[in-house]
Amino acid sequence: MKKSVLIFGLILLFMSCRRRVENYVEFSENQPVDVEEIQNVPENWFGNYRSIDSSLISIEKDKIIEKWFSDWKISIKEKDSFPNLTFQKNFVIDNTTNEKTKLISKNDSLFWKEQYSDTIFIKDKILKLYKDALILNTNDEGRIYIDVLKKENNQIRKFSIDSKEDFEKLKREIKVDFEYKYSNNDTTVIVKPTKSDFRKILRKKGYTNEMIYTKI
Repeated sequence: MKKSVLIFGLILLFMSCRRRVENYVEFSENQPVDVEEIQNVPENWFGNYRSIDSSLISIEKDKIIEKWFSDWKISIKEKDSFPNLTFQKNFVIDNTTNEKTKLISKNDSLFWKEQYSDTIFIKDKILKLYKDALILNTNDEGRIYIDVLKKENNQIRKFSIDSKEDFEKLKREIKVDFEYKYSNNDTTVIVKPTKSDFRKILRKKGYTNEMIYTKI
């Protein structure tokens, strides 16, 4: 029982940090500079894309949603260890979202598939289109972070630039301008790429938080 609860807690932790690995890197302004904001996702981006781990990205005119899944198996005796779920005969209900998921009972075990989602673009974010890439700028109390969706043939390469390793890559391979930021015994870095620098950022691969999605 304790093992199942621990796994559930780890999944919740994974959900909370799935997008932002470290938050070590901020940007000085919305990226890329000298590129106009667009209000909607272009139509040729619409559709659903799947990664090798079966997570999905759904792209629509005014929103982009990332979805991923977990397969669950617990003993019937463990039901009470999940107070946020209601178990019915053929369904399990998330008490927070009221979402129903098909439940299979076999012998003394219960099986279901949990879906999680994260809206990575809605209207309150700054969206730019540059060099076959959608750049999603998130302003978090004055701190600017980016997510990038880069079209490569029939695939999308999604990445963010978050970690100290990502920063070291930019500093070493692109020579991007930056400054350190010190706050409450914490050190982060503010990156200041030119438009030319950002074009190079898009070409680089191997960022910490990077995934390939294929259109389905």
